[in-house]
Amino acid sequence: MERLYSSREVLEADRRAEEEYLFPPLCLMEQAAMSAAAQVYDMSKDGDHVTIVAGSGNNGADGLALARLLHTAGQRRVSIFHVPGRMSAGNEAQRRCCEALGIGTTDSLDGASLIVDAYLGAGLRGALRKEAEEVIHLMAAAKAPILCLDVPSGISDEAYNPSIQAQATIVFGPLKRSLYARGNLAGCGRIVRAPLSYPPQLFRDDPPVCLLDEDDYRRLSLPGDAYKVSRGRVAIIGGSPDYRGAVRLAARAAFHAGAGMVTVFTDPSLVDLVSLDCPASTMVRPFSDLASAGSFDSILVGPGLGQGVEARRIVGRVCGMKVPRLVVDADAIRFFEGAQADEVVLTPHVGEYRILAGGGDASSPNDFYAGLMATAGRLGATIVYKAESVYIATQRSVDIVIGLKPSLGVAGSGDVLAGIIAALGKGEPPSNGVLLHQASGAALANQKGFYSADELIDEVGRRR
Repeated sequence: MERLYSSREVLEADRRAEEEYLFPPLCLMEQAAMSAAAQVYDMSKDGDHVTIVAGSGNNGADGLALARLLHTAGQRRVSIFHVPGRMSAGNEAQRRCCEALGIGTTDSLDGASLIVDAYLGAGLRGALRKEAEEVIHLMAAAKAPILCLDVPSGISDEAYNPSIQAQATIVFGPLKRSLYARGNLAGCGRIVRAPLSYPPQLFRDDPPVCLLDEDDYRRLSLPGDAYKVSRGRVAIIGGSPDYRGAVRLAARAAFHAGAGMVTVFTDPSLVDLVSLDCPASTMVRPFSDLASAGSFDSILVGPGLGQGVEARRIVGRVCGMKVPRLVVDADAIRFFEGAQADEVVLTPHVGEYRILAGGGDASSPNDFYAGLMATAGRLGATIVYKAESVYIATQRSVDIVIGLKPSLGVAGSGDVLAGIIAALGKGEPPSNGVLLHQASGAALANQKGFYSADELIDEVGRRR
């Protein structure tokens, strides 16, 4: 788990490092520049022309320190594209040094082999001014690859702004949560970490937003006396004359994710067809037998259910059942108004989340995270929001699993994820299911390129 911080928190840590712990003002800047130089060497070759777009703040100062290091090493041609403004003390010091060394300046990005974005960084507040938009547009229109220092110019905590498409972003110190808000990560390119020697006590241990990775996944470990009932009974409620495949995928996924018994409740006209489609060990019953679902360990409602009057009635009835875990997916999300289950998990995609949140997209990364937590609190649920990354939100926290795996954008993938989450054992957070789903997709993409939802389920079983 990686803790994510706001840019404001990191800037405050900079200030406290200097004032409370007596760090020399240029100490962290020099560390940042050295890490950036290593990244420049990785992205370019001897003789390449590196143009550094340097603003007037401390992000620009990092870029100017980088220019000095590259110039004195003599392996790259370096020029500085200065953006005028009120200079910070660090920026002024670095600029004087570059001038004394005779590092050239330029008013064009033409001919650059690599552009370093050291313009706005983490210090941006709110929307962009017209002059800033013009500089960012200039970088975006250039033909050279772009390396961003700390945060791509245009990204901030307080507003979604137009930003460049970077090949890589080197993040100094803690990861900034604005990078991972919906819509921002794809523009960052490859994220490269550059740790700085901050006093560790400057950052609290419990920020509300965290990044999860494969090390946070816990494989299923069954006790020696486990059997079908102790492994969990899962009810999957869905299916309609137009959509019968979704419940089959969810049922298969639940089995492969560790459930001991799976029962599908579906439209009476589909019972025979679904019985043939599902694994032989799956019991299939009509909606008229729905009352028995209240005795199950976990219920998944929604896959292929449709949006008719009967679907609304079924969702309302299921939400009134007192079960350990209820997973609400797909069309059922549109009818959700609260539930009696001990644990409720909602798995919306972008359009379904707008319905839950009661509005359009957030105006800033700060609003995005706050909105997720507020919506989860209002609904009394954990929200598994499926966008280009997956955001697992409760009233007090948001965990992020990086997506950007287009191979998972295959029909039925969401049904597979819902079935996995429904099958999780007691005490397992929904994030464990998300990590399993993402890791299975990544492994299959590496093995065979594109794949079907059925192949994804098989990989889930191997990794679970």
